[in-house]
Amino acid sequence: MKSYSTWYVLGDSVTGSWDISKARPFVEEPRLFAAPLVQARDGSWCFVGFRNYEPEGIWAFDIIDPVPVELRDGALVVKK
Repeated sequence: MKSYSTWYVLGDSVTGSWDISKARPFVEEPRLFAAPLVQARDGSWCFVGFRNYEPEGIWAFDIIDPVPVELRDGALVVKK
């Protein structure tokens, strides 16, 4: 089973409500860690956080560039 560091759940609005039983892993960047979803100045959304190397046996995290995302077919995906 693949391990994911960031999960998300869709809600009725940015203030909820959320059904945690419907949480999904962010599969496009499985090592993304401690990554809040933030809104950029242009109104787009992105994850900001770290890349987790613990699954490879390395005790390290790298800060990464924001990962732009969009909602597509009910899932958060990397914006192309």
